[in-house]
Amino acid sequence: MYGGTLGQLAFPVAATASFRVRRHPASFARCAVWTGENFFNIAVYMADARAMRLPLVGGLDPELAHDWNEIFSRWGVLRWDVTIAHAVRLAGWAAILAAWGWLAWRWRQDREEGGALATEARAQSSGTFSRRATARYAYSSRTSRSTAMPRACAFQACRAAS
Repeated sequence: MYGGTLGQLAFPVAATASFRVRRHPASFARCAVWTGENFFNIAVYMADARAMRLPLVGGLDPELAHDWNEIFSRWGVLRWDVTIAHAVRLAGWAAILAAWGWLAWRWRQDREEGGALATEARAQSSGTFSRRATARYAYSSRTSRSTAMPRACAFQACRAAS
């Protein structure tokens, strides 16, 4: 009964969390937007709980099986299905606007502080690499694990070169 909605939210939320942990701000924000967009789809079926006119995924007859009709009936809130759907739709918009707002704020902070990403990009384009950037480049540009230089060796190679 709850599986469709949980399934619709599980992957976007997991992807959002994964990109947050990995510190990929643009990917994090995009997945947060994706999560917010899924609230719109959920709200459509919530608003249909009493009317039961929309075709259900899987070809089930909406007269016999409608998840949100069953859920709202159990919770005793079936008469407020449209109101709840509007609130869920607003939550979706709030998530989307918050994600893009956070990304804009993060981009501005990064620009004002000279940003680690911007500094590293400038160093690479001018041909002057810092020890840390060189070590990171040597470690991340490997072709396979067997030929990759271990991280400790990359740092030692940078020290020896400078």
